[in-house]
Amino acid sequence: MRNKIRIKQIVIIMFLLCIAILAFYSYKNHRMPVPAFPLQRQVLEDALSESGLAWDVAEEEILKDGHILYTLNNSQGQPSTFVSSVESSDKRILQINFLTSKGSQSNIPQEDWGKAVSFATILYGGFQNQTQVYDNFRQTCDEKAVIDDVPGALSEFRERIRWENELNGVTCFLGFGVCQKGGGLPEAELVNITFSETKD
Repeated sequence: MRNKIRIKQIVIIMFLLCIAILAFYSYKNHRMPVPAFPLQRQVLEDALSESGLAWDVAEEEILKDGHILYTLNNSQGQPSTFVSSVESSDKRILQINFLTSKGSQSNIPQEDWGKAVSFATILYGGFQNQTQVYDNFRQTCDEKAVIDDVPGALSEFRERIRWENELNGVTCFLGFGVCQKGGGLPEAELVNITFSETKD
């Protein structure tokens, strides 16, 4: 009788262990949904809401087949961001450019960088979660960030900082501008986010 109870306990423990392993692997392999490209207006509006950015989709311009450009207004109703999405040769490309203006407050302050990268991550899809790219940037920026000088007359920035990494088969690029030479990331403005599928 004791052997039957012990066997039953072992079977129950094995069953629960199998369920736990399956749950772990399904969570580990979970990916965010991948929206169709070019992106539709509703996808942008949903991503803005989900990322916590108080921006509005102001304009939509179809540049050519498979390429749409959106203008986003900031919380003051001023144009602040351009979102371009295209699918070309079976490769999806998302580019987000933030407007900058000399001597004025950044359209995307540093405390909102995480929200902006989360917005891009949601729009592109296929990542483990909406913070994966920004978390990776924060963990690897010292090692992967490259600083370049910018010629004086071409821009209000004196330095450009580029961070690039491949995550889940996607090349993720963040571009920053720095007005004061030697200012580094603490004084940088986020000016560009680009995600594209890594193709061999």
